[in-house]
Amino acid sequence: RYPDGSRMTLRPEPYRHLESDQVFRALTTLEEEARSRNVEMAALALAWVLHHPRIDAAIVGPRRVPHLDAALAALTIQLSPDDVSRLGALFGR
Repeated sequence: RYPDGSRMTLRPEPYRHLESDQVFRALTTLEEEARSRNVEMAALALAWVLHHPRIDAAIVGPRRVPHLDAALAALTIQLSPDDVSRLGALFGR
């Protein structure tokens, strides 16, 4: 269970190692950063992925229109090199 009481429902087993206080703190910080930029957390996360120098594309599979909206919004988010580094450091990368 997550701190808010929710659960993973789609094949959670490969991701159990991510259920830690450190990851939840990083997600909270990412959410705060997204809120300060007035964007969805998913859009900011995808923008970070797209700003990685060794990534040319990201494959997304939206299940609903809001998911697609977040993916498209990621294309408009500008991140400085410091932003990319800081956001990456949240998760120890």
